[in-house]
Amino acid sequence: MSVTSRIEIDQAICADFDAEVASPRAVMVAWPNMIFDPPDDQAFIAINIVCDSAEQIELGPDGRHRFVGVLFANVFCPVGRGEAEARDIAEAIGDRYRSATRGGIVFRSPTVGAGIRDRGYLRITVQCPFIADLVR
Repeated sequence: MSVTSRIEIDQAICADFDAEVASPRAVMVAWPNMIFDPPDDQAFIAINIVCDSAEQIELGPDGRHRFVGVLFANVFCPVGRGEAEARDIAEAIGDRYRSATRGGIVFRSPTVGAGIRDRGYLRITVQCPFIADLVR
């Protein structure tokens, strides 16, 4: 399955993330370029979707283009609550996107980073690389 626009890639990833990661865990999400007030007393996730490159993989006026990108999911948990909650959420994100196809987007092996203190929160970054073929 292919997507038909760059924005459709973002929409498909955000819809899947909301339905399968955030909502079942009742975790707030800071969506790309949306106003967000981080809570002081609970975990939340900030996501960014970056498409690093695109290349034409089929010839012709309607040829496919392949986007290569990464879903960055930064899991934040207030300092003083330990690492278990943030690590559990981060691992769930990794499990969801490990070698899986979601909405026509093919995810590869994610990386779950170390916990780092960041402005009163413990932050764990999950990087989920993907490819998506765009057909016009």
